[in-house]
Amino acid sequence: MQDILADTPLENPADDRLGYAPFAKNLAEAICKFNNDEGLVFALFAPWGSGKTTCLNFIQYYIEAKEGEEKPLIVRFNPWWFSGRGDLLNQFFKEFRAALGKNDIFKELLGKLDWFGEIISDIPDPTGIVKYLGKILPVLNQMPEKQAWEIKEEISKEIRKKDIRILIIIDDIDRLSADEIVTIFRVIKAVANFPKTSYLIAFDKDVVVKALKRVQRVPGANYLEKIIQVPFDMPLPDKISVRKLFLETLVKVFAGTTEDLFDQTYFGNVFWDGIDHFLKTVRDVKRLTNALKITYPSVMGEVNPVDFLAIETIRVFLPDIYYLIRSNSEMFSGLADRQGYLGPNIEKLKLFHNQWLENLPENEKGIVKNLMLRIFPKLRAVFDNNFYGPDWEATWRKQLRICSPDKFQIYFKFAIPEGQISNAEMKAFLALAEDKNSFGKLLLDLANQHCSDGRSRASVFLERMEDYTGKEIPKAHIKNILFALFDVGDHLLVPEDESRGFFSFGNDVRLGRIMFQLLKRYDNQQERFEILKEVFTNGNALSSIVTEIATLGQQHGKLGSEAGWCVWGKATEPIL
Repeated sequence: MQDILADTPLENPADDRLGYAPFAKNLAEAICKFNNDEGLVFALFAPWGSGKTTCLNFIQYYIEAKEGEEKPLIVRFNPWWFSGRGDLLNQFFKEFRAALGKNDIFKELLGKLDWFGEIISDIPDPTGIVKYLGKILPVLNQMPEKQAWEIKEEISKEIRKKDIRILIIIDDIDRLSADEIVTIFRVIKAVANFPKTSYLIAFDKDVVVKALKRVQRVPGANYLEKIIQVPFDMPLPDKISVRKLFLETLVKVFAGTTEDLFDQTYFGNVFWDGIDHFLKTVRDVKRLTNALKITYPSVMGEVNPVDFLAIETIRVFLPDIYYLIRSNSEMFSGLADRQGYLGPNIEKLKLFHNQWLENLPENEKGIVKNLMLRIFPKLRAVFDNNFYGPDWEATWRKQLRICSPDKFQIYFKFAIPEGQISNAEMKAFLALAEDKNSFGKLLLDLANQHCSDGRSRASVFLERMEDYTGKEIPKAHIKNILFALFDVGDHLLVPEDESRGFFSFGNDVRLGRIMFQLLKRYDNQQERFEILKEVFTNGNALSSIVTEIATLGQQHGKLGSEAGWCVWGKATEPIL
């Protein structure tokens, strides 16, 4: 197996391939030349996955390469290591003390830093004094009788006398909780704002601004302005550099692929129409290429490499769409025709594909649609009204294309266990209820598909349907759903879905619950009665119909059971 690109930052600028080193060198130079008893707070803004830690490492590398008085003592602190433990202040002072303890000129400060750190980190709110009293008293008994501000003043005086400046580098602030972010800024501005001490902090500004607004009840940007004196927006790697890194890695992934399977023109079309859009950061490149390094070797020679790259891109960045494709081969693979002799007719295809496309974010629709059109020619009939002839199936099969029904399943060897139904899949399935026959066929298909635990996918679908009966299912589709349920319902009563215990229930109960929930959407009692009468009269699922009639009879007190709550309100005429 090829080497996986670890999502770890670089440390040596010699390894830089994305243009961070020049910026890091210039900033390191500026920090070293700053010579003032009062420290500054430098900030590096960049989104997640863009290489902030790598840039900080390069800055530290260039600073440590300096000699003489310009070179500050570096203290590195990552609060995320201690997030959730409630002792960020204490951990900060431990790291601060440990770094200063490596230099002999600060040895006399170490005891005071211990005292100050313990007091600052352990003084609780008034409501918590009893809880912490046992921990604080031993510390106070060993300390001189001085207040915290006095100890801090002594520390400040000692630092001011030294001929060395201190730079504290703090990373991953944007990974902390909102309260912890405020704690870190309190350290910087009020607790550890010692002389000759500067800070270099890095975070995603948007994340931190939103967190500060939630906690501080003030605009987060205004809050930051009071903390940070020298802000920088880290220069993001240009798209060309990210793309170059991806393509260089892809050459290694596809090593061993036969030339006859790799169509350069087809690759260019697929890459520019879809894949390139998702490669915004180095982390994106690593996620996709690492996935390919794991999955591609086992199917190399069995799949078209360009199609496999495309479907893996969808799996990594659009997992819901991936599951939708995986579970609906007849909607994506093969040919399309107007009458539906070769599968779903064109109207059903349009209904299905317009539904999932509509649920995508607006900025993703065009990109995903174009990518799908490239790898699934069947969709040309849906969106462009172009139909491929039957000769194409042999061509696609020979090229090992994902659009070939004979090759489709090979692309999903690394899919989730059979049976899972994603949100995108549910919405596409429910859209088929515009036609009762299509919805009935869907139910029959699901009854013949099975989960890893042996249950049919029909049981999973019926369970999930209850999440949509309240309002998501259009009222105009309710009758079609009921017609389908009580036309094919007996075929859903399969042994593998029967009740497996006192607290479980089978598909017969699921059918009844869905019927009840959908009919609740009608306010008029007579309308509910007429719908159910029509459904039962025309349905073929006799066992399911009899079961529901018996249940309704019990609710009305007609079959020996006491009348409890009634689905329909007061009894009207007989159901049938």
